Amino acid sequence: MLFKCGSSDPAYQDALTDITPIRRQRGSAGQLHIDVHCHVVSEKAAKLAGTPPRPKDDPFVFFSSQDTKAVSASHAKITAPKMSSLEQRLADMDYMGVDIQVVSTSPFQYFHWTEPELGAELARIVNDNIADMAAHESGRIVGVGTLPMQDPLASQGELERCIQLGFKGIQFSTNINGEELASEKFHKLYRRMEEAQMVMFLHPNGYTDGARLSKHYLNNLIGNPLDTTVAVAHLIFDGVLDKVPGLNICLPHAGGYLGAYPGRFDHAYCARPDCRRHASKLPREYLKKMFFDTIAFDRGQLEALVEQWGPDHVVLGTDYPYDMGDDDPVGAIDQLRITEEEKIKIRGANAAALLRLRAPKD
Repeated sequence: MLFKCGSSDPAYQDALTDITPIRRQRGSAGQLHIDVHCHVVSEKAAKLAGTPPRPKDDPFVFFSSQDTKAVSASHAKITAPKMSSLEQRLADMDYMGVDIQVVSTSPFQYFHWTEPELGAELARIVNDNIADMAAHESGRIVGVGTLPMQDPLASQGELERCIQLGFKGIQFSTNINGEELASEKFHKLYRRMEEAQMVMFLHPNGYTDGARLSKHYLNNLIGNPLDTTVAVAHLIFDGVLDKVPGLNICLPHAGGYLGAYPGRFDHAYCARPDCRRHASKLPREYLKKMFFDTIAFDRGQLEALVEQWGPDHVVLGTDYPYDMGDDDPVGAIDQLRITEEEKIKIRGANAAALLRLRAPKD
């Protein structure tokens, strides 16, 4: 089963991208379809970790109404098998016309709330699971690692192991137990990633102060893009990106609110000295080096994203296998009113260049 919108309103359907599941053709060797945003769960890690001892350690669950929790539990019955079954994953990839998935952990398996020693063990288990998936498929699964960020020193060791495992990047939560990614304690990790040409993938797990977002799944609908926006704002305004100018960053959910609203950042930079004490240039100059996935659910918004940041900086994403994902990413790109050359870039050429990928053997 693939999730799709049930609304029959013609105006609404016209505004949405075509998300009705249709079997799509995979790309050719020179025109790959690469999904940079999809998730996996390690059952072994879940059993070892247990549940957070303090409910607020998982803001997404903590700031969810009973109705939201009930719907999420129902949907989890559909997504859970897809998280662990490689056979089901490959079948869904074929159906969607995806040649390669760039796989990262589900955000609830960051495990940053655990004690450092356990967190390091859990990160190893999660990464080994992803590496095993990649090893069993001839190039169709590409790994992105996770780090025990509650312990920066242990994270340095696990980063080296991720490099040895052949991972193409690291996925970071948009905050570490409420602490910003811009914190100086993490800078050494970013410098090493820049040196190793590893991509920094950001992915939120709800907003840290989501008391007003508990109903209607708002801590996902609003909270996720908001936390991404806050995290990147700190990386820019705290001057972190000046220290690692070669670090490539990929943003989920079409970049959160950043993709459509850079002007306010630029205005503040010009109008207020406290917004330019550490950053050496307009925020837009940092943003235009980043990569934005296609999960916008709206043709006009996705076209605006391409126009704003260029077809070279938009990459296909699905958020597989979640209900807030795009089950027809190739169709969403096909209907854009842009050139075929630009569509080829977004479907996979941009991701292939960013991650230095080759076509699968099959």
